[in-house]
Amino acid sequence: MRPMESHAGFLFPSLINETSMDARRRFSLSILILLLAILGLVPLIWPGDAPWINDEPKLVELAMLCKESGMIPSHGLMGSRGILYGPFPLWTYTALLHVTDDLVDLVRLKALLMTLITAVALVWIAALCRSLDPPAGALALLSPCLWLYHRQLWDNPFLIPLAALSAAAYLAFCVRPTAWKLWLAGFALTGMFLTHLMSVPWIVAVVAHFAWAQRARLRVRGANLPGIVLVSGLLTVPYLMKVFSGQPETVLQEGSPWKGWLFPLMGGRFFSSFDMDYFLGERWPSAGWVSFFHAVTWIAIPLVWLGIAQAARRVWARLKTGEDLDAESHATLICAAALAAQCLLNGLTRTYGHPHYYNATWICSFYFLWVAFSAIPFRRLAQAAYAASLAVVLGFIIGSLHTTAGNQTIHYGPALAEQIRIAREVAHYHPASPVYPEIQNYRLFPHAFRVIKKFYGFDGVETAPLTPLVIRARLPASEEGRLSLDVMPQ
Repeated sequence: MRPMESHAGFLFPSLINETSMDARRRFSLSILILLLAILGLVPLIWPGDAPWINDEPKLVELAMLCKESGMIPSHGLMGSRGILYGPFPLWTYTALLHVTDDLVDLVRLKALLMTLITAVALVWIAALCRSLDPPAGALALLSPCLWLYHRQLWDNPFLIPLAALSAAAYLAFCVRPTAWKLWLAGFALTGMFLTHLMSVPWIVAVVAHFAWAQRARLRVRGANLPGIVLVSGLLTVPYLMKVFSGQPETVLQEGSPWKGWLFPLMGGRFFSSFDMDYFLGERWPSAGWVSFFHAVTWIAIPLVWLGIAQAARRVWARLKTGEDLDAESHATLICAAALAAQCLLNGLTRTYGHPHYYNATWICSFYFLWVAFSAIPFRRLAQAAYAASLAVVLGFIIGSLHTTAGNQTIHYGPALAEQIRIAREVAHYHPASPVYPEIQNYRLFPHAFRVIKKFYGFDGVETAPLTPLVIRARLPASEEGRLSLDVMPQ
């Protein structure tokens, strides 16, 4: 192995050159880049259809305050268990508000940023892992969950691109150790920790692998560790002081520990439409013809298990013969350790069920899915059938949410653009006009409407009459998100 190099290079041009490869593989990587460029545009379609529920308005309001005051926050929102979240997403939203003063554009910028980082990481991983079929990496961007979280103005989804980036940078370091790769991996891991503590299993897995894999050459390859630890510490200590100064509620939840231990092994759900009723309501899928494609996407769940077995057999063969570990072997060990750590965490805390619990370790499940799709017989046919099913389901979801302007579920609700439209209509009336919401989301999270008014300066018209108003669903019997503003009868 080469000693650690000190020079840094620009990221993207160096991805293809991480390992020597023939023209055929370069062509496959070019196909992957093309597919990712096309699929990367999908989250930018109709950004006004993104959700605006509870935490999104809280984060944006805090970002507005930070922008106006110049304050650099040490923490983010308070979690449901009384534990503070990290400030990294809030820092990002504050920076983006210096670029745009429109919420729909904020969705577009956030989706573009997250998709770009995720795509670069996927190309990098494909360049490093020679046994992976590069075009299959594009399947990640067909995930309905990934599409939704890339657009949502929330904090937790920042784990998705940061996990992918840390995986790619650290694997590149394992293959060809250079200082900038270790720094980049350290930055991404720190960003994950400063986003949400559910990132701990992934961080522990990477750090443990580094200590094990680099133990013989730690003095040379760990030369940058003190600097990375120092910078990471300076960024995280203010946040940790806030966390430990609070009085969190118990992290234990009611439920079965067995479901918590098994939950991480169901990570293939993230790359199917398994959980879409969580966002779209019990009527999902509302069209019968979509049910077939919906069912086909579930194949991702057993394929992840197949990929785990395939990857484990491969790395065991290398360990048994004493061969040097390649990128795939490192990836397998890290991902397996991360999933094991997540099983332990979810089992002890009895946390399971919510799709966003996969956000910190999604790259592990996708790596094993990628392994399976690279090894199964008739892989091109299998990839095409799976991709077509995901594309049909995702297209139906995008079209349905646009047609109905969101929905009335607590995990999605009326679309952002629809809520902006209603707030603009309210602004035609006197500022003191009372507004009575009849929709569930505004009853539970009234600040969502207030923050939109504050963001756009919808103050009302002083000369307009004082008029009691009602916000209700346009079609109460359906789950559509379209709203109507009516004058309350006297």
